[in-house]
Amino acid sequence: MKTISLKERGSSLVEFALVAPLFFVLIFALFDIGFAVWTYNSISQAVREAGRHAVVHGEGTRLPNGAAGPSTEGPINCSTANANTIAAVACSHAQAINPEKLEITSSWPTGNTIGSTVIVHAKYNYSPFTQLIDFTVAIESQTEMPIACCTSAAP
Repeated sequence: MKTISLKERGSSLVEFALVAPLFFVLIFALFDIGFAVWTYNSISQAVREAGRHAVVHGEGTRLPNGAAGPSTEGPINCSTANANTIAAVACSHAQAINPEKLEITSSWPTGNTIGSTVIVHAKYNYSPFTQLIDFTVAIESQTEMPIACCTSAAP
């Protein structure tokens, strides 16, 4: 059995004191990276859902009660798609993120009619939980879909 001399006592404690902070920084960094990826997936899902809303509820969409859009009555998913309703749909699908940091833009470069394209873009300024270094990362997602539904012709 090996005996520890007086010169070697406490060396394990010193080694632990040198390695432990690096180990914990690595663990917290992995948590932050994982949450950043989860945030990106959440924003991407929100943008896809907002794009689907815009595709189905284009300018010529008829509302469920048969009236022509646009309308301010009823739930958001029953009104004609515009920048406000698309942003509301995207925000409602973005889970567990700060909505004040989420910017939603939508555009209809070729018009808001059947066959036209809608583009929904989201930008989120992500701040890591472990504030070892104070910085933010812009996480962005975009979807582009053709408007494919419904006409405003009388029933």
